[in-house]
Amino acid sequence: MFYFSLDILLLITFFFHPIHVSVTNIEYMESEKRFEVSFKFFYDDFETIISDKYNVQLHLGTEKRLENEDIYFLMYIKERFQLFADGEILDPGFKSRRMNDDSIWLYFYFERITPVKNIEVRNSLMMDLFPDQKNLVIFKSKGLEKGYILKSKNDKIDIHLSND
Repeated sequence: MFYFSLDILLLITFFFHPIHVSVTNIEYMESEKRFEVSFKFFYDDFETIISDKYNVQLHLGTEKRLENEDIYFLMYIKERFQLFADGEILDPGFKSRRMNDDSIWLYFYFERITPVKNIEVRNSLMMDLFPDQKNLVIFKSKGLEKGYILKSKNDKIDIHLSND
């Protein structure tokens, strides 16, 4: 009986994503003078962090979902993700969200009037909930595409864009 219970416990643990990871895609659209940024989270983890921080139940993917859920998306992203262009912090604008299977995708934009030479990204998303959180960041601009893995105590990226 003990072995059967242990097997079930292990199966449940692996079924409920024991890996704590998010994905952030950043694309610099030079001609449009803006960054398009998307974030992917396990939706149950994201609901937990919003509930813990703001005492709000989002009810993602249900009929009870909040009409003003984007306020909480924006609050959390602004708190744990910063995008700097040549030393200037850029403000995010919320575009949309999409649910699929066990994930939520949040889509934002960050506008910048003048061309960008240097970018700094600070991404500590979900690190306030999970000490083992890893954040995969994929950056694209012109011909450059590069991936980074951020974790606690290493949550910053500096990117220099060429002047082509």
